[in-house]
Amino acid sequence: MCARWSVFVLVSILCGIFLLPSTLLANGPRVRGRTATVILVDRNSPGPAHNGATWDTAFLTIQAGINAAASGDQVWVADGTYTEDLTMKLGVAVYGGFLGAQLGGYETTLGARDFVNHVAIVQGTHTKSVVTMPSGADSATRIDGFTITNGSAGSGGGILCASSSPSIANCIITANDASSGSGVYADDSSGPWLTNNAFVANTSGYPVSVFCNMIQGRLTGNKGSGNAAANAIEVRGGYLQTSQTWVPNSLIYRVTGDVTVESTVMNDPDNAAVLTIAPGTTVEFASNTGLRVGYYTGNNFYGALVCQGGAGSEV
Repeated sequence: MCARWSVFVLVSILCGIFLLPSTLLANGPRVRGRTATVILVDRNSPGPAHNGATWDTAFLTIQAGINAAASGDQVWVADGTYTEDLTMKLGVAVYGGFLGAQLGGYETTLGARDFVNHVAIVQGTHTKSVVTMPSGADSATRIDGFTITNGSAGSGGGILCASSSPSIANCIITANDASSGSGVYADDSSGPWLTNNAFVANTSGYPVSVFCNMIQGRLTGNKGSGNAAANAIEVRGGYLQTSQTWVPNSLIYRVTGDVTVESTVMNDPDNAAVLTIAPGTTVEFASNTGLRVGYYTGNNFYGALVCQGGAGSEV
């Protein structure tokens, strides 16, 4: 009896050792009603099977990992260059910066990645946007920790957001071209969250192009250098009818169309929109472009502009 129990315990321990990484991945982020799945991608995965369940059986392309994911899932991508254009899915978060199936890799936690030193490059085909975000996306749809390059499109050479407000963080968006938003383009129904991205040497158009009514403090910590048009966030004109704050980035704000700050209700100052320019924020206006605060067309539409500068932190 004792020998039989010893064998059982030994086998159980060995199984636990070999299954531990898969178990940690399977017990991933929680989603209401289920445990979300972590799906793995590594272009150098040894296989022979490639089902995304372990680093040794990781998918070989990022799109295959996205296709296998459901809302709430995460896709982890090992370093290397992936030549493909991506179509994201609602509620799926895609993270780069892993070593994957190589010495020192086999990560089992998101915190173990290093997207600075283990670079995952999405190299587009130069025929469309490198990354297309799905309509209806919110901040749970996320791309984080990639170099995104070689896109070419009318709008959004690097990333295209149409009726889509995803999270885009910790990315280097470089060497893309487009007439509007060579790095990231967002239409007037899109308010992407852009955090700690670098826009470098994009070859035409402003590196970021957004509408004035969809900023609301969502652009933070972004920087740019060597972009063809200007190292600037293009703010396209329109009506700003809800209060919002523009916060500093090393990319300046360049307003290219008239912006009107106004209430949604005539003759009602209690519903006035307020545009707040935070300390350290630079806003420039293209020629023949204006900022109207409040608007009068036979009735009053109320608005307000607040500039919060100070010594050493001018507006």
